[in-house]
Amino acid sequence: MRQSIERLEELNLPDALEYVVADRGFDSKGSEDFLTGHGIESMICPKDPQRLRERLKEEKFREFQTRRGGTEARIGIFMS
Repeated sequence: MRQSIERLEELNLPDALEYVVADRGFDSKGSEDFLTGHGIESMICPKDPQRLRERLKEEKFREFQTRRGGTEARIGIFMS
């Protein structure tokens, strides 16, 4: 994730990255610190069930998490 974000930043895109959405595999203190340091809001799904319950109260987080569900199912079909 870090390398991808750094490559995107090198492109000097007209609009800066605002959010990063990822599954639980990317959830870590290091990821959160990296994103915060780059001014990017994390929409990474938390591993901790209590923290997930809290994040699901946020409308924007729910929108992003709902969107990725269908994609994962399709990828799972190809990986089987």
